[in-house]
Amino acid sequence: LLLLLLDIDLAHEGESGDENISEGTINDSNSCQNSNNEECQSTDRIFMLEEIKKHDGANEGELIYLSILGKVYDVTAGEEYYSSRLKAPYAIFAGRDGVVPFITGVFTEEEAMKATDELTDQQMNSLRTEW
Repeated sequence: LLLLLLDIDLAHEGESGDENISEGTINDSNSCQNSNNEECQSTDRIFMLEEIKKHDGANEGELIYLSILGKVYDVTAGEEYYSSRLKAPYAIFAGRDGVVPFITGVFTEEEAMKATDELTDQQMNSLRTEW
């Protein structure tokens, strides 16, 4: 698998149903222009879940992002592996947090729609110990 890490955090949908980011800082916001604020010096970039969903490789030439455990990866260079337009073998991961299919090895839409609370205790332990 070809993964290019963009040191980016993506929060999962919270219990309240909000799709908000819970970690990281925005270094390109208007509030950081000409600022000495320590948070503005970060190289992290924050994405909303809706933005990640737009980058699934459905359109030629667009960026392709995927997220695993809240880390966002730019996999555009591996379009032949991740593009939904090309029906690529790992397209199930593009434009979403694909932690469940990543852990289970089942690369179907149904599996990708599952929440992490549907993982077994053994699978959850592998998340904690291996990641």
